[in-house]
Amino acid sequence: MDDALTIDYLRKVIGQSLFSPRLLVWDSFRCHLSDSTKKELKQLNVHTALILGGTTKWFQPGDVCLNGPFKQHIQRLYDDWLMHGQKEFTFGGNPRPPPMRV
Repeated sequence: MDDALTIDYLRKVIGQSLFSPRLLVWDSFRCHLSDSTKKELKQLNVHTALILGGTTKWFQPGDVCLNGPFKQHIQRLYDDWLMHGQKEFTFGGNPRPPPMRV
């Protein structure tokens, strides 16, 4: 991720909105702190709050509320396939990944 990609993201995803001002909470990755990103945020009327390095493990609601349960569900499906599902093997004898329907 670099400044150009961050600005592109801000324009396409955050963009101009009827709801102003807005607050964006993100980590202190270098492209989040650059002058060009700050300028774009100001134009979009978006204020920022930074989560300091080393503290993101305590401030990740997406991981706790969404990604964590989703990953646990996928892991259960994979484990079930691993124990009971039909497996295909490579010529070297290694199991192939499960099909997408799993």
